[in-house]
Amino acid sequence: MQRLSATEDTLLLICSDGLTDNGLLEIYTESHLLPILNRQVTLEQGVNRLIDLANEHNGHDNITVLAIWMQVQSQMPGL
Repeated sequence: MQRLSATEDTLLLICSDGLTDNGLLEIYTESHLLPILNRQVTLEQGVNRLIDLANEHNGHDNITVLAIWMQVQSQMPGL
């Protein structure tokens, strides 16, 4: 068990090697991760696109993705 703190909006991906083998995420960061980070697609749409990408390139392996979007809100005094 590990505690994580986020001081800015964060996308946490926990995924199997079916998505990460062969540098897949590094190669497709701009086309598949940035749209999630920039909120151009919903989290569900983004994960589905990642699974499709993994099926195209690493379909021989299992593909598991857990995605958590952590949105940090500023603390306002007096609230």
